Amino acid sequence: MDEVPGAFALSPAFHQIDAQEEAEDELGRAIPEHVIAQLDERLHLIGTSYERGGWTSGDYARMYAAYYRIVRDTGRRPEEAARLKRGCVKWVDGKPTLIYDNLKRRRYGRRLPITEATARDIEAWEKDLSVLPVRDLGKEWLFSAPGQNRTLRGHMSAHHFSSKVFRTWVNRIPALLGEGLDDEGDPIPLDRSEITLYGLRHAYAQRHADAGVAVDHLRELMDHREIDTTMGYFKVSLERKRKAVESVAPLTTDRHGNSRGYSDALAYEGQTVAVPYGGCSELLRVGHRSGDGPWGATDETPGLLIEMSDVSTTLSVFSLATDRVTPVRSR
Repeated sequence: MDEVPGAFALSPAFHQIDAQEEAEDELGRAIPEHVIAQLDERLHLIGTSYERGGWTSGDYARMYAAYYRIVRDTGRRPEEAARLKRGCVKWVDGKPTLIYDNLKRRRYGRRLPITEATARDIEAWEKDLSVLPVRDLGKEWLFSAPGQNRTLRGHMSAHHFSSKVFRTWVNRIPALLGEGLDDEGDPIPLDRSEITLYGLRHAYAQRHADAGVAVDHLRELMDHREIDTTMGYFKVSLERKRKAVESVAPLTTDRHGNSRGYSDALAYEGQTVAVPYGGCSELLRVGHRSGDGPWGATDETPGLLIEMSDVSTTLSVFSLATDRVTPVRSR
């Protein structure tokens, strides 16, 4: 290597590897709303047999239930919810606002509009907490850690809740059903490994997207920098796709400029057949040329050929007339 010229050596001044920016959020799968409803019905099963620092197992259960509801209803990251402080609900013009810290991006004192029901849940737990013994280290936190811990952390651990409390609770529920039925007509059991605490944040985004919240507004609610990050949190539902098709249908025209859209959704369903990515109104084409068959010309082809011939004739006549015209110079 001594023979290699020094110009080939790496120099920090001219050769730097581009730093990859840390992902703003975790990717995952939203917990479906019907599954969240099943979790809510079994919320009384959440808890632990652990007792310490003057707290009973019932006290822990109430704290865990309140924490779950806050993550579910606010869509905050689990660690952000665990680090909420007492008095985090502020009322402005009679409307509640949650004050939290975006730890991922170091944006503190963020404000999130919440429902009155969520505000009451937070204030109810804060009232219960006020009569429980809490170490000095945990007096400022909404979810205090009454026991001693090695990291001198005064609040509950989001990781412990996710990996221990939440997972134990989900596995304890007798039956969690997914969507649809099997071949025997029985409900399909849900894969419990797909239910994660972070999935509640994705469900929050999906719920708002299904309600028609604009993506730029949803980005603000999720407190993302980029819209692309927000768009990775939800999927466009079939119902919204259908509404989009129906809104554009009246504007659809044929080659003559006549309207070809369907103003009535029922009429569209009755005169079309389901195909991948939508519906097709040319039933014979679907019936005879589906599968791996070759592509077939539509009914518009003969008309288009006639129009092309007319245009070609018009251009020829125009060209011939232009060649025979002698320009007249003005004096």
